[in-house]
Amino acid sequence: MFNPLPVLYPTARWWMIRSFTRVILAGLVRVEFRDFFLGDELNSLYYAVYNLGFMFCTYHHRWPANVASVCSTNSTWTSAILSALPAFWRLGQSVRRYLDSDGLIIHLLNAGKYSMSVAYFFAYFGWRIHGSVGGWRKSIWILFGVLNSCYVSSWDIYMDWSLLRRNSRHFLLRPELGFKEHTWIYYPAMVLDILLRFAWVWYIAPGGPSVPVRGFCLAVMEVGRRIMWNGIRVESEHIGNVDGYRVTRDVPLPYVIPEAPAERQDNLEEEIDRESSTRKSRFFSTLHRWHKGIVQDFAPITNMSLPILRSGSITADNSPQFPSTRRKDYSKRQTSTKHGHDSSTPASEDDDDDDAEAAYGISEAEEVIRERRRQEDSKGANKPKERMSPGSGIELDDSQLVEEMQRAEQMQVACEDEGGTAPTKNTL
Repeated sequence: MFNPLPVLYPTARWWMIRSFTRVILAGLVRVEFRDFFLGDELNSLYYAVYNLGFMFCTYHHRWPANVASVCSTNSTWTSAILSALPAFWRLGQSVRRYLDSDGLIIHLLNAGKYSMSVAYFFAYFGWRIHGSVGGWRKSIWILFGVLNSCYVSSWDIYMDWSLLRRNSRHFLLRPELGFKEHTWIYYPAMVLDILLRFAWVWYIAPGGPSVPVRGFCLAVMEVGRRIMWNGIRVESEHIGNVDGYRVTRDVPLPYVIPEAPAERQDNLEEEIDRESSTRKSRFFSTLHRWHKGIVQDFAPITNMSLPILRSGSITADNSPQFPSTRRKDYSKRQTSTKHGHDSSTPASEDDDDDDAEAAYGISEAEEVIRERRRQEDSKGANKPKERMSPGSGIELDDSQLVEEMQRAEQMQVACEDEGGTAPTKNTL
């Protein structure tokens, strides 16, 4: 993975390193499909993650003879913290998506799911650390285990797989399926997912193998469940992208809303002004300002654009300003437009940034519009009334407008004298 030599697919290895970095920095970067998909994979690898503490302990104590007792993973809270880390990262991603969507409640529900997973791990290791005996600790762990298993299994089937839809032509499935010739595989998949989510009850079953052996077996079962989950999850995502005409390599979340046509721009500005006065908008504007202050200090660490939620601003020349990492991409698009190049042609071969940085998002566009209106209002209060030169887009005062009209009349008379076609106002 960290081989610096340009061999063994260096581009793919670097992409994976940056993807892991984005997962670790949950909440500071915009969440894409690869981010939460990789985060879900790490959730199923909790056994390997918390055994990193065991590996460090054995090396620290130079492999003692009684390593099982000295470095037991069931006697330290480090195991609880490490096992809950993947769920905590996904919790941060869900909160970030909630902020990016300006309060879409479904992301808060997803954050609640991972909060339940964190509570489950701490309750489990709290029971293990205190001797794995009966009592209120065991009852709390069983309670959180039942709630967590019901929560995540229902989310797997209904939200991640988009199954159990009413009025579907496929019974208890969804209207569109990727595996059309093998629709029967969805039904055992749903049953297996629920059973494997409740596999933790093996810990409290009497008799059988030791706790470490059970833990290893349950970890292997979870990996198998995740492999099954991956196939249907990617299939569901692909069906959604095809239906919404969003088939790309890395789908940015939330999906970028196309810019409104020119004739609808005035209506968009009016709607934005009305929304800015609501309590909800003021609340999220405050969160965006706080997020901007936090994120801009972390941008040099990852060397990958950490998009600021409300970063658009207007200078004196009314040109939109973007974060430095995105300014180059914006300039490329402007240059290609001036030279008549097709805007649909990719400007870069970078597999990581062209999808994520292709557009600056509706949230930043709204901020640009608001700032422009505020500056226009302030200019209108301090400057004399100006008018637009016909067909030029240049603002003129009254005296300049008179001179412009006289010049146009002279050119029209000259053209008529020569027998030519008089220029129109739009050609001036």
